[in-house]
Amino acid sequence: MQSIKLTKTSWRLLLGVSALSAITLSASAEDQTASKDMSPPALFGYMVSQQVGLDQLGFSDEEKAEFLKGFQSGLKGGSMEAIEDQLPQLQQFLQQRAMAAQAKEMAKEKEATQVFIEDLEGNPDVQKDDTGFYYEIIEEGDGDAPTMSDDVVVNYEGSLIDGTVFDSSYDRGEPATFPMGGVIPGFSGGLAKISEGGKVRIYIPSDLGYGDNPPPQSPIPPGAMLIFDAEIVDVVSPDAGE
Repeated sequence: MQSIKLTKTSWRLLLGVSALSAITLSASAEDQTASKDMSPPALFGYMVSQQVGLDQLGFSDEEKAEFLKGFQSGLKGGSMEAIEDQLPQLQQFLQQRAMAAQAKEMAKEKEATQVFIEDLEGNPDVQKDDTGFYYEIIEEGDGDAPTMSDDVVVNYEGSLIDGTVFDSSYDRGEPATFPMGGVIPGFSGGLAKISEGGKVRIYIPSDLGYGDNPPPQSPIPPGAMLIFDAEIVDVVSPDAGE
């Protein structure tokens, strides 16, 4: 197998990806110990320490000390060429830590989802579809009912079980148009429970949503249950224009 040679540019990209992954995984409350009187260089150093995400990557206190030691060595004028032959090993180390951190977050998310589902099943207003998603009809509507071959004009808000809103047509100021067969199964299934003018709240387990692979750059964590408050504004049949 040909060894991978990381250039300065690709190494910077790797660090960027690692930092971005750490930021995504660190949705918990941030450390509030930063002083308001920090100088700009000190603030930049603090920002870097937060973005690297050592806690999220599972670094022990000893490993943090080693990280700081390497950081200080680099500040003294070290070159990338001096450590270039060790970069593949470091890349593997960071990937393993990132995967372990993601697995931990997924387990935490699924545990919280299970508790949430237990509460749903005790709610008499919430029904469960045979495919596995849950729904609560707010208004049934009195217009056309959508089929899987229709397009629907929908106002909606998507959120996580902790209340985090990840998408909203209301925030954009206009409804969105979707093909019923072109969205995640739980969403189209929930819309099929109402008619034009109706409103529904849909609770979608991850296996009927994005599973463990949410859209890139999305605030949706792997394994997350999705909640949609949706209102059908219009149903557009494919033969409506004929």
